[in-house]
Amino acid sequence: PVSSLGFAGSAVRALAAAQTPVLFLLIGMKFQVAGARPAFCASLLLARHGIIALAVAAFLRVFNIVDPGTRLMATLSSQAAASIVGFGQIDRMTKKKPELGYDPALAFEIVGVSYPLTIVLNTAACILGATYVNSLHIVGLGLLSGSALMYFANKKKIDAM
Repeated sequence: PVSSLGFAGSAVRALAAAQTPVLFLLIGMKFQVAGARPAFCASLLLARHGIIALAVAAFLRVFNIVDPGTRLMATLSSQAAASIVGFGQIDRMTKKKPELGYDPALAFEIVGVSYPLTIVLNTAACILGATYVNSLHIVGLGLLSGSALMYFANKKKIDAM
């Protein structure tokens, strides 16, 4: 265990505990609220989560998964946030081959919007439990509808990006 390392172990434990708050701080410092990009990112992520919710609902039904714990675990796993690793790969490719047209700022904003959305979805899943999981098809359609509404409400700004 890390605790057996004395002071060094305490330092490692403190750094590990600070990792997520520091990540959120960095995202908050870089994230832009103005313009069409937040609405565009939210629209993409709502569509992503809507499609995944429909896929998980179908998976649970097709494979007849009935254990409540397994159903909730599959749901929570499917609602994971977009990874900062993907942003890192896009950023690296942009530096190697800028002609590919990747946009690391957009990738970073997708990650920034993804975390709060994941928190809301997973909190709802944990609080509502089986009711949420049994309604994943409705949740998915609702998220897809929210995506469409977000896009069409900001269509002029998004299309001008």
